[in-house]
Formats: sequence, C-alpha cells, structure tokens
Amino acid sequence: IGVTYSSRHHRVTALDISHLGLTGILPSHLGNLSFLVCLNTSRNSFHGGLPNEFPRLRRLKVLDLGYNRLSGEIPEWSGSFPKLQYLSLRDNSFTGLIPPSISNMSNLRSLYLSNNSLEGNISGEIFNVSSLEMISLGDNRLSGSLPNYMCAHLPRLRVIALSKNEL
Repeated sequence: IGVTYSSRHHRVTALDISHLGLTGILPSHLGNLSFLVCLNTSRNSFHGGLPNEFPRLRRLKVLDLGYNRLSGEIPEWSGSFPKLQYLSLRDNSFTGLIPPSISNMSNLRSLYLSNNSLEGNISGEIFNVSSLEMISLGDNRLSGSLPNYMCAHLPRLRVIALSKNEL
C-alpha cells in the first residue's frame, strides 16, 4: 500500500505513506530511493529534522512532508531538487529563515511553508522562480517588507498567502 514501482527499472518511484499514524524520525534510508518522483509523508507524527540524505532524490517532483511535527531549520540543501514542482512543509515546527536556495528550483509551482515558526525577511530570490503559481507562507513570524518587483517576475502566480505574519 502506498508504494509505486517502475515496471521498466523495477525501482520505487512513488511512496505515499500519508495518513497512516506513523511516528518517529524520517528514515535517512529514504535518500537511497534514487528513482523516487513523489514522496508523501503528510499527516503523520514524524518529528526531528530532515535527513541529510534527501538531496540524493534528484528526480523528485512532489515532496509533501506537511502536517507532521518536523522541526529545526529548513536546510540550505532544500533547494537542490531541480525537478521539484510541489513542496509542502506546512503545519510543522520549522524555525529560522526561508533558505534562499529555494530559488534554485526552477520548476517549482507550489510552495507551502505556512503554519511553522519561520522568521526574518522573505528572501527576494524566491520571487524569481517564474514557474510559481502558489505561495503559502502564512502563520509564521516573517517580517520586513516585500520587494517591489514581486509580481513582475511571477507571471503564473495565482495565489499568495501571507497572513498572520509581521510583514
């Protein structure tokens, strides 16, 4: 249940273990699933930080770790997924800044970082990801002002949610 295999390569391409009541830390061995295109661990009770082995998942298009109890800072390597289109880290306990490296994900369409404890200014580099259609950063501790050019570089942007911050 929740495991999709490639018939061509006989490798795991999708892992959906959402809504299973799982607890513990995210296993570092997930980083060995190099053919993984979709990883969904949402709506469980995983805690701790993100495994340093995750950057090996270079084929990922969907990464949904939302609605857990993950914590710590979002690592700088979080922007090392060149094919990623959907990133959800919402409803966790992440702290610190939004890493500017997120702007390296040139195919990113949806970014959900809402309902954490992120703080500081929103890096203007995020607004250079022209593929973004949805940005959800609400319910954090973000401060400062938004860049004037924000919408000029986001032609596909449909929704931006920034409420409950200190902007």
